[in-house]
Amino acid sequence: MERQWNGKNVLVSGAENEIGRAVARMFASHGARIAVAAPVREEAEKVVAEISESGGEAIAFSADPADVDQVRRMVRCVTETLGSIDILVNNAGGDNLHAVGIVRAFSESEPAQWAPFLESVLRGTIATIRYVLPQMIVRRTGRIVNLVSVAGVSGLQGAPIRSAVEGGIIALTRSLAMDCGACNICVNSIASGAIQMKPGPESTIGGSVFGRSGTPEEVAKLVCFLCSEDAGYITGQNYIIDGGCILGPKEE
Repeated sequence: MERQWNGKNVLVSGAENEIGRAVARMFASHGARIAVAAPVREEAEKVVAEISESGGEAIAFSADPADVDQVRRMVRCVTETLGSIDILVNNAGGDNLHAVGIVRAFSESEPAQWAPFLESVLRGTIATIRYVLPQMIVRRTGRIVNLVSVAGVSGLQGAPIRSAVEGGIIALTRSLAMDCGACNICVNSIASGAIQMKPGPESTIGGSVFGRSGTPEEVAKLVCFLCSEDAGYITGQNYIIDGGCILGPKEE
């Protein structure tokens, strides 16, 4: 994959969090120009600074993913600044969700507790794709990767709304893959789990067959593969990267 994205423009939403940061840094290391999008511009600028220090090229953009108009303006600004977007990585359903929390009792939950998932995650993902996709269709090429967690595959006890939203993004991915295939646009998703989100000593997570947690960089490598020329015949798929946790309880 070395330098294969020279001259390519990559938009990474949710780039302020660990997986998004790793994805942005990895694409930049392979020659891509990165549009770093985050709800707070200062957070996006921190990622840009990291990429610039490593010799990469990146520009910060901001948009509240729950505000469709802000997302539309952000995509327009990226296009006006860098040119057409070749690759879109949506991290709204990735590690961003870990900061939202868990609704412990659905029967006692209120709509206000659902809003972060329904608005920022689901609506934000849909809106970003909606405003990026037309330019990919015109050029008849593109890659879209949506990042979620394994909650969207197996469900997560105590978090039915989160699970429903992430499962919805996986279904969205598959549907768009069918619609976009004729334009040579690949749409895939990655469901991650057991990933260490904060820097520090390596942690162990129960259920991983490797006896360790994964890293954001390992997720980023999978993202980059799905956006590479080697993955040009892969679309509509959801890849699970969780160290085998989804396989179920392990014998001690």
